[in-house]
Amino acid sequence: MANKKNFGAVVIFAGGLFSKIIGFAREIIFANWFGVGDVATAFRIAQSGFLLPTHSLIGETLSSGLLPLYKKYSDRNRIFPIVLRYLAIVYAVALSFVISISLYLFAEFWVKHIAPGVSAGPLNLAADFLKIMSLAVPFYVVGGLFSYIEAAHGKYSGISLRPVLMNVGAIAGAACAVYFNVDMYVALGFSVGHVFIFLWGFFRIQGIVKRDDHSLRFKLLWFPIAKQFFKTIAPLMFVPFVMQLNMLIERIVSSRYGAAVIPSVDYARVVSDTFIQLVSVPLGVVTMSMFSGKDSVELKTYACNVFVVLLAAFIPLSLWSAQFASEIVNLIFVRGAFDSVAANLTSTLLFWFSLGMSFGGAGYYLMKVLNTQLKNRIVMIVVLAGCIVNVAVNLYLGPVFGFAVVGVGYLFNSLIVCFLCIYFLGYFKQIFFYLLLIACIGGVQASLHWTMKIYLEPTVAFIFSFALLFFTYVAMSIFVHPLNNIVTLIFDKILKKVCLLYTSDAADEGLGVD
Repeated sequence: MANKKNFGAVVIFAGGLFSKIIGFAREIIFANWFGVGDVATAFRIAQSGFLLPTHSLIGETLSSGLLPLYKKYSDRNRIFPIVLRYLAIVYAVALSFVISISLYLFAEFWVKHIAPGVSAGPLNLAADFLKIMSLAVPFYVVGGLFSYIEAAHGKYSGISLRPVLMNVGAIAGAACAVYFNVDMYVALGFSVGHVFIFLWGFFRIQGIVKRDDHSLRFKLLWFPIAKQFFKTIAPLMFVPFVMQLNMLIERIVSSRYGAAVIPSVDYARVVSDTFIQLVSVPLGVVTMSMFSGKDSVELKTYACNVFVVLLAAFIPLSLWSAQFASEIVNLIFVRGAFDSVAANLTSTLLFWFSLGMSFGGAGYYLMKVLNTQLKNRIVMIVVLAGCIVNVAVNLYLGPVFGFAVVGVGYLFNSLIVCFLCIYFLGYFKQIFFYLLLIACIGGVQASLHWTMKIYLEPTVAFIFSFALLFFTYVAMSIFVHPLNNIVTLIFDKILKKVCLLYTSDAADEGLGVD
């Protein structure tokens, strides 16, 4: 079982790492070619318009609702998961077509309400983008469903390759838009990427579908299974809806401070969210696929250790990227159409997003642990509480923080979600000592970073910060036992392989083998 968990996490991590490399390339290309101008603003608005209804009604609901339920009954009843799979496909196809048609017909109305502070030019372009993107809704939803079904059977290629194909499509579309001077190709590339995701998933699940049993018992089980399925996903439909409503408020607030703030928020997010996508997401998917429907001591021990490792891994990076936000933005984005105004906006937002990154990543994982235990109503309460705090911060603290209030709201939302999950899971006693220990090490790191920025030149301080980051991780690896266990295991395996190679070479020399 441990090997399956490790293999699944490695596959998703590898796909996520490759995707993030391409994703960084995509954002650098977008920053270079479009900066924070009309095309960049219109694309971000249209992308939000695409994801708000699609992700809230279907995407997250299927991943957090279908996967645990599917795994829970797979070992007990061979017919149940087959019926459940077909129910999920019917649900996904029906709703996706409704959303697709609605987005196409009401694109102008929708983008105006997402970004009311943006001028007519970018809004009209965003509406045209959204009409093209709306055609990809069924491919996005059903392709995602195929990847979750594949994950339930211990295969993770769909989940790992999905963001890769999406980023490749976006880059290809942007390249065509610049080369042919046709802005619509940006949206077309986004849509074509989702078509390829669907085709990959369709061919991958053919081996699973061929084993289906369509007996009389299969037909008789439709109603009771449908009842259980919709009972499970009902609370989950509310969760992503609230999360996407939260994103909508962020877009509306961002637009009030100028159209350039909207793409700046996304540029900052792509840096801060990278490690969440690479680490928290794969661990969450693997935990759901391996422990679904269980509330065991084994799960508690595993989840607590993972949570501590996530904090120990995230907090040094979080503090480093917050204190050197300007240097990071200058290094990654400042070129071409990405000017000093865009750099100032993005670096200010990155500071606040980075501070929330560690608790955002750890909180996301704990929500997946709650999904694993089918405690979906608790997830609903947690997400609602976090979103209420985020919306309140965005609406009422704007005069204090200005456009940076979007990042401040994210920080408060991450803290609320993380600590509420700890409370509802009952993990506080197990992790309290490690929370204090990690906070102390992080405090020393932050103080030293701050001292370096005061007394050294910015470039010199940035270079030396990498050495300090390394020694911070050494300290974490020594004193934080769950992380120490992982590092020790890795070094043991490396040492064994080196010794094996050395022994093999020595034996070859003794035998006179060239």
